Amino acid sequence: MAKTTEYNLSKKIINLLESKGHSLEEISKAAELSKSSICRIKKGERSLTLSRLKTIASNLKVPIPVLLWGAINSLPYPQELEQQHQDLKAALDKSKSIRKMLDCL
Repeated sequence: MAKTTEYNLSKKIINLLESKGHSLEEISKAAELSKSSICRIKKGERSLTLSRLKTIASNLKVPIPVLLWGAINSLPYPQELEQQHQDLKAALDKSKSIRKMLDCL
């Protein structure tokens, strides 16, 4: 199960970058991997290491949490985790509201 999740998350990160307008060639350059390696990740045959994720984030100037959040939000949640997911989303929305209020001070 862990490998499947790891591969799905890696695939979702690549798909997220593509949906934001990055070509596979741009992603491969940012990851410092061959285009065929990126295609294998996209097919779920390979996964990104944390080190490679840091490289992508650094080269594309996208924070790792943004990449992970975008990818995770596109993954289906197991039914038993749905309530925790909803609670986390509510807490994050609340923290954004609090942050906006603090920015006004």
